[in-house]
Amino acid sequence: MLGDAQPDDTGNAVDSNRLRLLYDNDDAARALLEHFANRKNDSRLTTVENLQRVGTRTGIELSRQQVISVLQSLESAGCGDFIVGRRGKSSRFIWKVSTAAVGDLARGAQVHRSELSRPTESVFSGEEGDIVVHQYHLRPGLKPVRLELPIDLTVTEAARLAMFITTLPLDQESSGIQAARPLIERG
Repeated sequence: MLGDAQPDDTGNAVDSNRLRLLYDNDDAARALLEHFANRKNDSRLTTVENLQRVGTRTGIELSRQQVISVLQSLESAGCGDFIVGRRGKSSRFIWKVSTAAVGDLARGAQVHRSELSRPTESVFSGEEGDIVVHQYHLRPGLKPVRLELPIDLTVTEAARLAMFITTLPLDQESSGIQAARPLIERG
């Protein structure tokens, strides 16, 4: 089990005491930490604007400054890195650990250190902007497929990429192109 500031399986140290204090003493933080604890999927990146919308959906109006303050506190607790938006990019939080596990820790639950680890995915900054590296296990026995995509990938760009992938199989009859088109066109 995780104590005050023990590392997860990748060496990330999270200060559970700091998380519990944040949860107990800050209404905005409690609302966001509850949201994280209830998530089924982890996030690699969370924007300030998205968290403001979470507050609105739960009936709590969160100011931009409140959200930034919570994210800075999460950074201090070792949960990730807060990045101030510049040149038109959103201010965002890059998670080092599982969002759901952070919410659970803040509630005071015992979390095994392996539960804090995130799936393998990384974010880096390049000349074109922030890039997310996704890995997809296509088939047993093959290395994962690696995709480097912009962090702000649009639905249109994703659909174009999906259409491109349908052109890759050599055997067009087994490629499922006709079956995939309705799914892609629906978007």
